[in-house]
Amino acid sequence: MKVAIVGKSDNFYMDLASEHQRYILKGTPIEYGMFWTDYFGQQSSWLNFLRNYMGIDFSLVDIKDFNNLISEKELKEMGSFPNKNSIVKIHDTVIIKLGEVKY
Repeated sequence: MKVAIVGKSDNFYMDLASEHQRYILKGTPIEYGMFWTDYFGQQSSWLNFLRNYMGIDFSLVDIKDFNNLISEKELKEMGSFPNKNSIVKIHDTVIIKLGEVKY
């Protein structure tokens, strides 16, 4: 099964605007943020987090396949997690929408 985790959830992203925060995190894996907001970075961030910390493994969906699976209109109509309509299964792919999508 493939999984696409999309959208930005404010609860999972750190604001690295503070010079002090950037100094403390320099040289660590999260120097650039734990979850990136572009599509590929977001998929890889979640895959690595779930694999390394939760022992959950899944296959990623590339953006071309993702765009073929769901229309922009359908994605906008989905709720954000944890709403009931925030997770949909299309064919062999599960799409989880965390928040507003800006790709």
